[in-house]
Amino acid sequence: MQAAPQAVSHSVAEQSSKPVSKPNAKPNAKPVRKPDAVSSYSDLTEKSYRARERFEAQPKNPEAAYNFAVYQTMIGDRQYAQQIFNQAISLRADDFLSHLGLAQTIANDPSRNAKEAQVELARAEALALSASGSVPSRCRMLDQMGKTYLILNYPDKALLLYQKAYTLEPSRQILQMLVRSSLAAKKLKVAAAQMEALISGPVSEPQLLLLMAANCPAIAPKDASQRARLERFIFDQALTNFATDSELFYNLGRNFENAKCFAAAVNCFNQAVVLAPDEAQYVLAHCARLVLDNKRPAAQRELNALAKKTLLLEPSPRRAAFSGSLAAAQKLLKGPHSYKTSHMEFSYLSCNCKISAFNYLLRRLPGVVYARISEGKGPRNLVVYDPAITAPEKIWAKLGKDVAYKIAPSGSQGLTITSFPALVQTVLQNYEMAPGLQRQYYEFAPLPLLPIKD
Repeated sequence: MQAAPQAVSHSVAEQSSKPVSKPNAKPNAKPVRKPDAVSSYSDLTEKSYRARERFEAQPKNPEAAYNFAVYQTMIGDRQYAQQIFNQAISLRADDFLSHLGLAQTIANDPSRNAKEAQVELARAEALALSASGSVPSRCRMLDQMGKTYLILNYPDKALLLYQKAYTLEPSRQILQMLVRSSLAAKKLKVAAAQMEALISGPVSEPQLLLLMAANCPAIAPKDASQRARLERFIFDQALTNFATDSELFYNLGRNFENAKCFAAAVNCFNQAVVLAPDEAQYVLAHCARLVLDNKRPAAQRELNALAKKTLLLEPSPRRAAFSGSLAAAQKLLKGPHSYKTSHMEFSYLSCNCKISAFNYLLRRLPGVVYARISEGKGPRNLVVYDPAITAPEKIWAKLGKDVAYKIAPSGSQGLTITSFPALVQTVLQNYEMAPGLQRQYYEFAPLPLLPIKD
């Protein structure tokens, strides 16, 4: 993600290891030591050790304490990092970055959760809002706070911060984050009010492009030509800034499709296939749209070409997930056929480590055209099967004695599939479901390291 203008870089690798010479520095001023650069994980652990030495040599130095805590977070020792962040705060109670770092480590602590981080988040936010430094510095704090709230799924709070930041500095980067947070918060009128300003320049935020695609009809003017202009803008920005990102184009296509912007969806799916022609997930999505657009022969040619290549490709988890669906899709395009779905819920699972093995087994059973199970419940655990060949009881029984489960009653969650687009939609929706994990890990941008005064 892009940082606010003139903000301190979020990337540790970009920090210089050379001291900075200040032309107007006082003769007797104490030297300032810049944080060391990091080039590998082993290098990171070495820098963490040096940060510890500096902190132990200067236990009353808040910058040394903060830097040591940041390094501990990077190497994964979150509980110890919390202790050191607390020490940094005890040395300087109004240190925004230490409060923010403490909140982030609490949110990712396996023994705690995001709700427990609320107190420190509130303290960090209060410091960001009451800051009296330069405008770039204040915007940097608001941006760091806003991005943290977006990651933690508090878009309303992020929106308020970006609105304030935009009044301070109406920059391009802040505008992007303002629109992104308003879309995430479902404040569509706020986003629409900024749309003309947004599309007058580049958009370098992939998450923003995805949100724009998902909400395109709501944020575009009523005029069809204006909506087409917005759809084209989203596609062109993806092509300009993320030209080789096939997954982004696929996800844009899915969002456009769900928003009923079908022409834009086809363009995005086509680009995903151009970039990654061997990915069945992308090809199936593209061909489903072709069939719905009455271009069945083109879809058949594309599917047949992929089926021939699949035999020669190296196996991968994603290819394995869709290999049966590819064969079933070809059958549906040739003539009438029907498939059924079955859902299962675990009541006991001896070890989560068996999930991959179970998926491998289910996908190779006779009559199974798609299967995916995870730690979650309900619709996440799905098989699509040919009722002429097998039945749900036979399929789920293959999981053995390491699990206890309940098959959803017939008709309650089951579905009969008789068309190619319906098959594709069923398997793609299931495959894209996030696992129902009990514990979520939040990927925060690395906090900046600070120069240390000797």
